[in-house]
Amino acid sequence: MMAVPRIPHSPGGAAGPNHIVSTLDNSIRIQKKDGTVLSTITLQAFWSAVGPYVDPRGAFDPKVLYDPFGGRWIMTAVADFEQRSDRELEPLPNRRR
Repeated sequence: MMAVPRIPHSPGGAAGPNHIVSTLDNSIRIQKKDGTVLSTITLQAFWSAVGPYVDPRGAFDPKVLYDPFGGRWIMTAVADFEQRSDRELEPLPNRRR
C-alpha cells in the first residue's frame, strides 16, 4: 500500500478568552493572543494515549473548538481511516465539581 500525502492540509483553530489553539494534520499549537507561542506538539504525541493505530499515519484531520459556557477546549481527530478499526478520537472532559 502506497502512502498518500494529506493534501490539502486540514488547518483549523479556535480562539478562547486568552489563547488561540491552531491545528494542522501534523501538529497542535497553543499561543497567546499576542502571538507568543506557548506550546507546540505533534498530533501523534497529543493522541498517543489512545493509540496504537492500525494505519501507520495515525491520527489526522483534527478539529478544535472553544466552549465559552464550559470554559474548555474540545478537540477531535480521526484515526485508522478506511480500516476495520477506524475511529473518531475525543478526549473525555474534566468533571467540574
